[in-house]
Amino acid sequence: MAVEFSLGTKVIHFGRVANPVIPIPVLTGAGYVPFDFLIDTGADCSMIPASIATADLGANLKRCPQDVFFGIEGTGVRVYRGWLPIKIGPYPLRVRCVFSTQAHSPLILGRMDLFRHFSITFDNYRHVIRFNRLTR
Repeated sequence: MAVEFSLGTKVIHFGRVANPVIPIPVLTGAGYVPFDFLIDTGADCSMIPASIATADLGANLKRCPQDVFFGIEGTGVRVYRGWLPIKIGPYPLRVRCVFSTQAHSPLILGRMDLFRHFSITFDNYRHVIRFNRLTR
């Protein structure tokens, strides 16, 4: 069964561009709550702000391994490694995630763990992002 999300657009200096931001339910202390994630096929793993990890997921950063991640900006960002319990449609999934200490970190859904369970299609004709669950 495929799960589809609307593929939005935004306008930048060069013109209109696809904006693959979709609501992903995250398991919090209050149950599943939707958060808007950027689907980033260039990101190795998923990322959320550390403030969300502690406030909404109940993560204890003192127990999480620390690391430094490098992105397009070239400077390292201190992160904590953990897990993110999400749902893609009716399918619950735990993905490895880093919790960023940067003040304005985006919520990113990256390749790790996600690509092992889903084939993702960006359908620019129909303006949808389609997640097809892989069967093993």
